[in-house]
Amino acid sequence: MSEQLHTPEPWRHDYANTLNVYSQGDCGLVYEICKFPDTDRGVLDLLRTMACVNACAGISTLELERVRIVELPNPPYHELKQQRDELLAAAQAARLQIAKDRDDLFECHKNQSTGRMETDDVIGRDGFNKLSALINQLDSAIAKVESK
Repeated sequence: MSEQLHTPEPWRHDYANTLNVYSQGDCGLVYEICKFPDTDRGVLDLLRTMACVNACAGISTLELERVRIVELPNPPYHELKQQRDELLAAAQAARLQIAKDRDDLFECHKNQSTGRMETDDVIGRDGFNKLSALINQLDSAIAKVESK
């Protein structure tokens, strides 16, 4: 089957009104994709359909058609959450250690009379800047995870 364009993700649902699924296009147009029956099963089908489509965002239809369901990894949600929490804790610990190392580096390289790092101290400044950049990267990654 050739690759076809489909309605862009994310697919959404107006929980207040109907059992319609919709998507907002590039120009702000709202596309009504489908309507599910107003039954318990219809609600469950709607939620499952949206979850599947949104989870496949970025994967081409051709790629999806090539994969057999038995080949897909299926780790339980709680295992993924536990792994995420462990990685988050490790990132937070690394951030604290890197900040401490950066502060220690500053203390070692600062001019005792001015309290500032000398402009010609390339090694101290370079190390300080690299550690500061790592801290910024970790802060950004940590913020992304904590916002979800």
